[in-house]
Amino acid sequence: MKSKIKKRVMGDGAAALLVCGVLLRISRGGIVAVFYFESRVPTSGGPQGKKRIIAMMTGVSGIGVDIVDIRRIRESFSKYGEKFLARVLTEHEIAYCRKKADMMPSVAARFAAKEALSKALGKGISGSFSFGSVEVINDADGRPVFRVLDRTIGLSDRDIRLSLSHDGDYAIAFVHLGRTM
Repeated sequence: MKSKIKKRVMGDGAAALLVCGVLLRISRGGIVAVFYFESRVPTSGGPQGKKRIIAMMTGVSGIGVDIVDIRRIRESFSKYGEKFLARVLTEHEIAYCRKKADMMPSVAARFAAKEALSKALGKGISGSFSFGSVEVINDADGRPVFRVLDRTIGLSDRDIRLSLSHDGDYAIAFVHLGRTM
C-alpha cells in the first residue's frame, strides 16, 4: 500500500505535511498542530469535494504507535486464559470483545492501543500507568476512543486521539496526545 505524502513549506519556515488524511504543521520546535480530516464535503467543484476538518489539535505532547502479532495474543490467552484478559482489559472491554466471532483481533487492537498510549506518555507500562488506567470504548459513531479511568495519569478523554486497525495476523494502534480546539 502506497501512502501519499504532500509537503509544503509555510511562510514562517514551518512545514505542513499531509499523511494519510492527517495534516501536521511542523516548526523548529516540533509538531505544533495536527488537523484530522473526516470526509469530503460535496461542492460545485466536482465529485471529489473539499476535505472537512473535524478536529484541530495544538500543543502536541506525545505520539505513540504499537503493532501486535495477534498470534502472540492468542498464545497468551491459550496459556493464561481469563487471567490474561483480566490483566490487560477492563470488564467492559472483555464484554465488547466477546461479542465478536473471533475476539482475539479486538483484544490485540486494545492491547496495542494501551501500549501506544504508554509510549505517547513516555512512561511505558509501569507503576504510574497500567493497563487498567484507561479503556477503549466506541463513541456514538462507532469510533474507538479512550476513557480515562485513572485521572492521576494527567489526561482527560478529550486529550487523546486513537486509531485502531487489524488485518490478518496484526493489529496496530496510533495515539496522539494534545489539546483539542
